[in-house]
Amino acid sequence: AKQINLESMSSWEQDVNGLWWNGKDGPYDSTWKRIPFTPEEVVPVARQLAVGAETAGLITHSADGYPRCRTVSVGNHIADDFREITVATRKSTRKCDEIERDPKATLYWQDKTGNGAWVSASCTAIVEPGDRDDGKAKIRLTAKRLEIQDYNSNITGCGTDCWKPMVFENVDGNWEKLQ
Repeated sequence: AKQINLESMSSWEQDVNGLWWNGKDGPYDSTWKRIPFTPEEVVPVARQLAVGAETAGLITHSADGYPRCRTVSVGNHIADDFREITVATRKSTRKCDEIERDPKATLYWQDKTGNGAWVSASCTAIVEPGDRDDGKAKIRLTAKRLEIQDYNSNITGCGTDCWKPMVFENVDGNWEKLQ
């Protein structure tokens, strides 16, 4: 943990969200704990949360337009940069039919440890046939937006308990912070 020199507090400023900055160094919370804030800092935390959750809710749109959610096992099949996720399944499932009809899908993971956390990935999905004739398929999801609220790491939209998630959008292959 980084030590804060309290004698040099005159160079520190508190922002409107109650976070502390020393120039560009920050933000820190009220206990002087550094808060992950940039895409480079937050995306690995989000990926670790998702991998640790073991299962995710996969949300697709049914033919009648209603969202449909089911549990899927993602495991470690999340790219390090969180831009691609794959899910193994059977070709004959409703989720494959729904993705082929409407490629917009969302994956949602929850961590119930400590104060709790969640991450949501809004994606474009495609169904790829398996490489054998056994009815298996792979759903390949390209993440377009990530939202994360992690009370254990103080990752929120404003760095404090503000009921807003931190939001990133995939722009030309790079995560850009929206909130």
